[in-house]
Amino acid sequence: MTISIKNCKPDSMVWSYQGANATRKAQFSDYTPQEVKINKSNIDVAFQDSAAIWISFNDCISGRGYLVELPYRSGKSTIKTSAALNRFDKKFSIDSDLRAYTDRGNIFVVNVTNGKDAQMTFKENYADMDFNDIHKTLDSINVTRNRIYVKLLKDGQEVPLEKNISL
Repeated sequence: MTISIKNCKPDSMVWSYQGANATRKAQFSDYTPQEVKINKSNIDVAFQDSAAIWISFNDCISGRGYLVELPYRSGKSTIKTSAALNRFDKKFSIDSDLRAYTDRGNIFVVNVTNGKDAQMTFKENYADMDFNDIHKTLDSINVTRNRIYVKLLKDGQEVPLEKNISL
């Protein structure tokens, strides 16, 4: 996996895997809903056997997290989200082989080495969650293979949630 970066702007990506018939190439902007600026220290790439490459990164300006799953084989859908909760954020503790994201009402966790996943509900929808200022609503998270812990903020009050999982 190679990501070309010019002036903090990701330009293009090239990826392949052992046994592939071809190398795949794409414009980085095809996987983000808006222009992002990234720092090489805020990018993480994980390889899931012969299934996919997972790319997680945060925008340098807003801190917003992104997550992209690029399948090795054509025919499988690419997953992309601009609501990732990446470990580059100092208030988000996430095991290195896990990736997390939210839809404002749940937290989803994927083990990028074995493909297992888990989720936890927030018990209500936080529709006003701003992913460019995530800590106004989502103070912190701690995600391990065995546990999801989230500290939400609602009306100035902390709302801690916890769930045991097996990834």
